[in-house]
Amino acid sequence: MKMELLLPNPSNESLLVQRYEKKLPLEKWQLSEFFQSMQAANVFPKLVFPNRTVNSIYLDDEDLTHYQDNVHGLSLRSKTRFRWYDSDLSKISLEYKKKTNHFSNKTVYVLKNPDNILPDTYLAAKKLIGLAPELSNHLLVRPKMHVRYERAYYTLAPEIRMTVDTEMCFRKLDPLVSKSFNPSPVFSVIEFKYPADQSDTFNNLIRGMPFKLFRHSKYIIGLESL
Repeated sequence: MKMELLLPNPSNESLLVQRYEKKLPLEKWQLSEFFQSMQAANVFPKLVFPNRTVNSIYLDDEDLTHYQDNVHGLSLRSKTRFRWYDSDLSKISLEYKKKTNHFSNKTVYVLKNPDNILPDTYLAAKKLIGLAPELSNHLLVRPKMHVRYERAYYTLAPEIRMTVDTEMCFRKLDPLVSKSFNPSPVFSVIEFKYPADQSDTFNNLIRGMPFKLFRHSKYIIGLESL
């Protein structure tokens, strides 16, 4: 069951989300074919939210533990990132995401950022995280990469969501901060998100579609392409 729970917190808002997440990276020609195959299966994605630009800054320790755990395919792994939308840095969040196989548990701390701090350096990230003392354990990690992409939001069924990410690009932040973005070698990523009790519904929706779900991480692709 999908769980969205506001946790009591005097200095910021915290949101805990649990769900299944499955991804499908596609080339440009495959994206149009994907939507055609959905229509052929009588599945019609419904746009539910205006498209927006997603910005994420991924943090990791000096040993790149998050990267290594993902590359080695550990069933239990995690990632830490800042996230904001479009150019609005006043509404920035710190997300700590744990994943066990395809099941994700994400805790989101919404941070107050009245000075519009861009946390792309260690000092800036430290200052921003320092606004919430209970997050001091995250001061051991450093900004490693900035990823930016355009996201479209759909629903396939009442509790089954689908996002389509395109125009992905990356900016390296460590050991030196790059000012320019490099395009991703992956054209688009489709992601399905749904609670565990909707697994049968989801499998029925995609049954017969000529595509295979893959494990995909923008953080991994970004670091390796840079």
